[in-house]
Amino acid sequence: MDPYSAINSDIDDAYLLTFKSIREAETAARACLKRSGESDYQQGILSSRILLALVDIYKGLPDQAMESLSEIIEDGDTGFTEDIQMRYYHARGLYFLNDGVYRDAFDSFVKCGNLAARTGNLLFQILSANGKGVIKLDQLEFEDAYNYFHRAQSELAGSRYPLINTLLLLNTGCALGGMERYRESLEQLNRALKESEEQDALILKSSILDETATVLVKQNRLEEALPVVEQGYRVSRELLHHEAVTEVIYNYASLLLRLGETDKAESLINGMGNRGERQTPLMLYHKVAGEIHEQQGDLKKALDSYKAVLEIREQIQGEEVLQSVFRQEIEELKKQNSQLRLVGNIGQELVSTLDLGQIFNLIYAQMNALMPVDHLSVGTLEGEKINIKFSLNAGEPLEPFSIPKDNPDSFISYCVRTGEEIFIRNVEEEYQRYTGKIVPFKANRDRSLRSLICIPLEYGGVVDGFMTVQSFTPYAYSRQDLDNLRALSPYVGIAVRNALQTEKMTELNKVLRYQSVTDSLTGLVTRREFISQGENILRVSRRNHFPASVIIIDLDYFKEINDRYGHGAGDEVLSKFGSLLKNYFQRPLDCTCRHGGEEFLVLAGNMDAVSAARRIHALRQEFSAWDFGDHHNAFHANFSCGIYSCSPEGDSSEYIGRIISMADKFLYLAKKDGRKCTYLSDELNKPAEKFIPRETEE
Repeated sequence: MDPYSAINSDIDDAYLLTFKSIREAETAARACLKRSGESDYQQGILSSRILLALVDIYKGLPDQAMESLSEIIEDGDTGFTEDIQMRYYHARGLYFLNDGVYRDAFDSFVKCGNLAARTGNLLFQILSANGKGVIKLDQLEFEDAYNYFHRAQSELAGSRYPLINTLLLLNTGCALGGMERYRESLEQLNRALKESEEQDALILKSSILDETATVLVKQNRLEEALPVVEQGYRVSRELLHHEAVTEVIYNYASLLLRLGETDKAESLINGMGNRGERQTPLMLYHKVAGEIHEQQGDLKKALDSYKAVLEIREQIQGEEVLQSVFRQEIEELKKQNSQLRLVGNIGQELVSTLDLGQIFNLIYAQMNALMPVDHLSVGTLEGEKINIKFSLNAGEPLEPFSIPKDNPDSFISYCVRTGEEIFIRNVEEEYQRYTGKIVPFKANRDRSLRSLICIPLEYGGVVDGFMTVQSFTPYAYSRQDLDNLRALSPYVGIAVRNALQTEKMTELNKVLRYQSVTDSLTGLVTRREFISQGENILRVSRRNHFPASVIIIDLDYFKEINDRYGHGAGDEVLSKFGSLLKNYFQRPLDCTCRHGGEEFLVLAGNMDAVSAARRIHALRQEFSAWDFGDHHNAFHANFSCGIYSCSPEGDSSEYIGRIISMADKFLYLAKKDGRKCTYLSDELNKPAEKFIPRETEE
């Protein structure tokens, strides 16, 4: 029996605990990590660390989770199997789902599901399908979501995962509720509730009660919904993380408002002061205030309250696409006011894309449905410069440009610098209130822009950009247009920030890719990347009948260097040797890698053993002449080397492992012979010989 099977089973059980108790899941994951470390079980260590990153996501610590996942990639050279990749992509999918980046989340769940199918892991096939279904729920594509959950339930039949079955019942109920199939939705939710109680799964139970109340409220069964919400509130208070409590309290307060118990609702919200982040009760307060203003018919104040919710939620959750609960609230406002309906539609379209060019063109097209727009500009503040990333003048795009934040003659600079809105009905009469002189934009054929509105874009209470609309006609804009732009500006800010964040994430992924294949100390590739590149080198060498040489190097007495001169000196030796080694082997058919510790590997295509030994000899002469340490504790370093050259007969990772083991045997002979030398052979059964350089090579 596999000695590690018990650890693997416990790790999967810990995954399931995340749907029952975050505390229990974290405790179980740390126990698995400890056991894996004691058993030197690399895959168990990586699986446990990925699970702990996932726990951080559930605890509301996404940045910490992503940092942990990045470290796992760096440390996983020898254990990044398909199973580990599967778990990594599952956690990565949940990270992007939490951040509202649905495209990357969906891609990660697809990769997780493909790997799970290949390895025969039913649990992660189901988790992958569930993740894709949740994305569709968030995007209000309820039929697609239902299909994912329903197929997952079919695949789960007869398995040992009752908690997952409960989760799928809950999510299926959510999808049916979205399709207004309320009777079927409540049937699924009641079954899920019964199972959650049998399994003492508080996290699932809280979510089930919350969704059940939501379905009842949609049917206007308010009296029936109230005890369900109250029960959900009691359950949620037992949970570790405050996010579930936050949503339940909001739904509880909203229901009280519908029943006319305004004082009780506000009292409930105000009692949240000591739970979670300080902004959370303020966000809930504004949500409740928005409901109250709607009931009173004051739509302007209601929209202001929802704008405040949007800004606060950004602070709490980062640059997340806020489309779930908030969208439902805006939908009710849109039914009561046609202008607000159009603003809401524009906003939803904006936050549904992450392409900057598409966002800007959409802003221009939709703005013209609200008001006359001859010129539109959107820009962001970066340091002391305002970058105007998008401008359309009379329908023609302008090249991006920048202006100083402290420019005294620019109304844009004034807006960003002071955080004040600018509303100018006639430029010639009002422009000088904001700048020292009139410097309006010039349109085509010398037509001057005569009226304008400029709105600051804020994030976390700090101005980080602007949006301006302008017209060739004086008095083109009204106070209603100003209100509409105010309502639209949070959407524009979110859309632009999301797009910029996606661009940054793309760059970060490139960095992570580099970090995952590169040793940070020496700059050489990792062992896993060495195997990948090595397969290509051997394939080219075999096809062209080239010899290929495997070179393995071990720095002599490296432990003594660390002990005597310190690890800083040891790191200096490793770093400089890595750079020198790369300089000596930088042909297209060369690959150099840090094999681990003080060992290094080279695969040199189209190079025989003697040629490789001569190059290594030149490397040794240069390296051994270098001074390390300081003038009080100067020292030199050297290395031993084994070389095996062959005519490649294969190019798989197994074949590479065999020829590396041959070179490793010759390295052992070099170390046994007093070190500072090289042993080599170019035939499988030919004994290795010590390399003796010619006099011209000395």
